[in-house]
Amino acid sequence: MKKQMGVSLTEVLISLFLASVIMTLLIQLYLGSKRQYLETEKILETRFDLQWVSDLLSDSIRRAGFTPCLGIDHLQVIDRRNHQNRIHALQTGNQPNQFIHVNRMNEHFAKIIKIQGATKIVTQEPVILHKKRPILIADCEHAEVQELFDMEQQSNNSLITLNKPLFFSYDRSAYIGEYLEEKWFIKRNANDVDTLHYQLVQTEEITPLIHFMHTRNRHIEEKQFLEIIMGLDESKTHELKVLVRGS
Repeated sequence: MKKQMGVSLTEVLISLFLASVIMTLLIQLYLGSKRQYLETEKILETRFDLQWVSDLLSDSIRRAGFTPCLGIDHLQVIDRRNHQNRIHALQTGNQPNQFIHVNRMNEHFAKIIKIQGATKIVTQEPVILHKKRPILIADCEHAEVQELFDMEQQSNNSLITLNKPLFFSYDRSAYIGEYLEEKWFIKRNANDVDTLHYQLVQTEEITPLIHFMHTRNRHIEEKQFLEIIMGLDESKTHELKVLVRGS
């Protein structure tokens, strides 16, 4: 008879020990890879969020003071809502409140082809305006903020009735569009944390990543730049430098 060879208890224990070591190493490798993946995912999400906010903020600042002819700071301006005779394209503050105010005409505007009396305006093509939002009328010399009383959409144009009579006389290069008053500012949110908010029609939190904002206006060769330093978690910062086109 042939002698049968079996596996000894020692060999079994050694095999189990080696399998346990290999399994432990694999688990550690998996946990390390998962931790690294989650950290990388968090970094990418933060960068994406910051880039998105930077694009929104930069686009808003670039358009500050926009009217079709000249920047609003170069025009004689009146606000017919409150008779204020000065409107700034861009205003900033650091203390005690951190904010950026942007005033401009919406890029979707219409050319004025006729002014009927002191309160009626006919545009060259239909234009979308909202009754509860202010409008801006501007040529190459003047601009005024008005409120809309009524608007009638016609086949090829719009008939707009103003709430108050026009203050200025306008030439043939006059335009009308929605007047946008944008505000970016730091405000405490529901979690009692200072974060970046945005206000146009209503106020909303833009991102919880930005906790403070410091701005500085600079003029280089008659061009206006706005430098922004935004404070993040762990004392990190994110910086922007934006050219104001209407300056």
